[in-house]
Amino acid sequence: MLIYEVNLEVDDDINFKMAGWLPDHIQEMLKFKGFQTAHWYFRRPEDEGSKVEGKTLWSIHYLVEDRASLDEYFEKHAERMRAAGKEKFG
Repeated sequence: MLIYEVNLEVDDDINFKMAGWLPDHIQEMLKFKGFQTAHWYFRRPEDEGSKVEGKTLWSIHYLVEDRASLDEYFEKHAERMRAAGKEKFG
């Protein structure tokens, strides 16, 4: 098993919109071969020694069956999945 971690730094002025979109995105990710479950974590800048202001920090951990599945995701799907978020939120 592997953990594929995605760290997001979201502007506070769009964090509610993105929070409404993200669960569907996560469910789409879980349809890929080997992706078994996901956990969404909130991070505090002060816990990371950061002075980031005006941002909401999240981490998504995807539990992936094996490296071959993760590599397949990177090769076939990652660009499209990342583009979906960038297109919607910049």
